[in-house]
Amino acid sequence: MNQYLGGDRIRVASLFWDDRQTPNANSGMPWNMSRALQNANCEVIPILIGKTPFPRGSRLFEDSGSNRMLKGLSYLGSQVRNRRDDLFHRRVFARLMEEARLTAGRGARGLAEIECDVIFGSGMSIPFAYLSSQVPIIYATDATARLLIDSYPKVAALGKGRRAAILDQETRAIANSDVVVVPSGYCRRSMIADHGAREEQVSIVPLGANIEPESSIFLPAPAPKDRRLDLLLCAADPERKQLRLAAAVVRELRNRGWHARLHYIGPKHACCAFPEVAWAGELCLGDPDDSRRHRSLLKSCHFSFLPSLSEMYGIAPIESAAYGRPAIVSDVGGLSTVVEDGVTGRVLPLQTPISGWADAIEAILAFPQRYEIMSKAAHRRYAEVLNWDVWGQTVRGLAETAIRSRSAREDSGRPG
Repeated sequence: MNQYLGGDRIRVASLFWDDRQTPNANSGMPWNMSRALQNANCEVIPILIGKTPFPRGSRLFEDSGSNRMLKGLSYLGSQVRNRRDDLFHRRVFARLMEEARLTAGRGARGLAEIECDVIFGSGMSIPFAYLSSQVPIIYATDATARLLIDSYPKVAALGKGRRAAILDQETRAIANSDVVVVPSGYCRRSMIADHGAREEQVSIVPLGANIEPESSIFLPAPAPKDRRLDLLLCAADPERKQLRLAAAVVRELRNRGWHARLHYIGPKHACCAFPEVAWAGELCLGDPDDSRRHRSLLKSCHFSFLPSLSEMYGIAPIESAAYGRPAIVSDVGGLSTVVEDGVTGRVLPLQTPISGWADAIEAILAFPQRYEIMSKAAHRRYAEVLNWDVWGQTVRGLAETAIRSRSAREDSGRPG
């Protein structure tokens, strides 16, 4: 592996799970991060290390299908597995840690065949826990294992051995990395308090949008006319993101005389039958027709709405900001990093009643100028902070610093 000398392209060896190289994987993070690094004059060299293992892979959070019987069987299977893991938690822990060592070994073999200046991985705590390297390691994630366990019931329900393994893998990966890149202060605090990261090791670099404008957009976004109001909620997990509450808020706005409608992107749900809900389908990021449909909704809706019970970060409000649409969100997780309360939208306490959510929306719309100011501010924050080009340039800078620091340490350790 050659050492980067500055000025030229940085060669980034990026670890990928074999089945996670699509725009839909992991909220689009690995895909968009690779593109962002390429746009920042980095040569990204993919290193495939096998299929995504449970529990850190997408299957943990994805719906098991629309068929109720399949869902039920999946749930029963997970319950049996979790109870078994509780009984044999030491054995389960040892097996998962051994799998991490084997995964790191596959990564090391792939790295031995190339020359690179830095190693990068998005959500790669499993191989990074045991990967040794002569070049700096940059670990990027939007969550910590501790936050996942505390925020997601499915993760909290895992057996004792699995929970212990993902916590230990996270802590080891952080200790093994030169730089840890997270999108929010919420995640950074957990890295330091829960997993022993050094303060100077963890950098906050906000993420960008999965859906972006294809060309310049009209700003400010036009305020609602004739009391017609459209809200957009994107939710892969409609329960956690409170689709029912969102529908109730729109119902309250209708009772106040608004011709309000909630446009919902996500899996089919009982709320899809409500008269105030317009279901757009799940929409796949990699499908051109779905992307056009998503862009059309971002253009036509007045607000992004995300009253989540928990949220590691929140991509949907960034996408609405890209179109100059303010966002109304709850004060959980990283959402307050994405939305500036009173500037680019509203960040309300999770316990806010239905009437309070409606009040906040009406207050913004009380004067068209107020909505237009928020529209411009939301798009400005997207253009200056919440986009993948900024992410790529910032992480490239962190990579350059890490390379120089590693080189200086090595030079200081050599005999004169």
